[in-house]
Amino acid sequence: MLEIFSTREIAIGIWGVILITVISLTTVRKSFSGVLTAFLNPKILITIAWVVGYVACCVWLLYSMKLWTVSLLKDTILWVIFVGIGTLFKMNTIIKDKDYFKNAVKDNLKFMAILEFVIGLYNFSIWVELLIVPITAFVAILVGFTEKSNKYEKLYKLFNNILIFFGLALILRACFLAVIHFDEFATTDHLREFLFGPILSVLFLPFIYLMSVYMQYEDAFARVKFVLQSPERFSYARRKAFLKFRFDIDGLKRWANGLHRGKIKSNIDINNDIELIKQRQIIEKNPPIISETEGWSPYSAIKFLSNFGLGAGYYSAGYEDEWKAESSYVKIGDSLLSNKIIFYVRGSERIADNLELVLSVFTPNKTYDYHADLLNISMVLYEKATGQMIPPKIANAILKERNVKIDEGQFSVSVRKSDWGNSTGSYDLFFCIGHKAGEN
Repeated sequence: MLEIFSTREIAIGIWGVILITVISLTTVRKSFSGVLTAFLNPKILITIAWVVGYVACCVWLLYSMKLWTVSLLKDTILWVIFVGIGTLFKMNTIIKDKDYFKNAVKDNLKFMAILEFVIGLYNFSIWVELLIVPITAFVAILVGFTEKSNKYEKLYKLFNNILIFFGLALILRACFLAVIHFDEFATTDHLREFLFGPILSVLFLPFIYLMSVYMQYEDAFARVKFVLQSPERFSYARRKAFLKFRFDIDGLKRWANGLHRGKIKSNIDINNDIELIKQRQIIEKNPPIISETEGWSPYSAIKFLSNFGLGAGYYSAGYEDEWKAESSYVKIGDSLLSNKIIFYVRGSERIADNLELVLSVFTPNKTYDYHADLLNISMVLYEKATGQMIPPKIANAILKERNVKIDEGQFSVSVRKSDWGNSTGSYDLFFCIGHKAGEN
């Protein structure tokens, strides 16, 4: 039976058994048993059953096209365990990655996929593989660890170069053996084996997409149920959401996140809320043109700082008729407590008239110039908002934490510091551009 496994696969299996045994015998076995208990959750087992069933259908399709034979059974089982089921545990990451499906197709078509296959054909003896597997795994872990901090930059380069050198050595050896044994390499079975993984991975993408849609509906409905509380109203909202949003996950999430308990008093309110989201999506696709004398188009303003990771999200109604969009926080510096910058766009339903950057410094550090970071971003924002260079007086105020407010034509520009009053000296530094048309 061992003949169906390569020496590398046997080595990985042996080390895997050793690792599991060590874990089960140490103090972390309680944690391991907790993970195992969670894995045996009925919902997870049902999902795994769906994966197996879907892959079985794909295999049947490939078999009918003569692209699958019994010789690929081992590869199929390993694919299900490490790729199919493994993907389920990365669903949260996949959901956040808007380019996942496009990149997944590209990855399966890359030249590296060919090299990985060729390398996998030519293994070393079992004793060499038993030595190589833990060493490469250990070096890969060190690369991942040292990559996260500038302190270990030299170590990261060293370990990364070791991996690169080892990888190149494997590639050259495999290519050399493939050339001198070309008749053994260029066979129908090898071609079928090479195509199997990429084809199955591409066929698996619809399943992953449907799973991601299902999980995001589950997440959205958990919030909707909490907000509405009434079982009858929640049941109506769920049906209406399915009918109106279908695969529009963006609209579904906006609707669910925008619900407020006191706002929904009837099914009509649910209908109106969903229709409002649909109307906003239509407007966003064809936003109205806003003249410079009125303010900014909110749909343009929210993208002013996208290059800094400060895209301001959705422009939507807030309290007291104010409309607002805000970015996610972006971390700056390397202190233990993250110092952050956030970007706000405010105004009316049609026009944005206030742009604001807020630097929140939790732990002031004299060795890092947070204000220079804020100034760099503020300069870009000011130029995009006004078409002009930032006034020197404002730039100086940002660098020196001074409160300043000036008028520049049709714009009001200000810098303001707000101390938190705590023992660590934490503070917020605000940079704001207001359009005077919004003051009228």
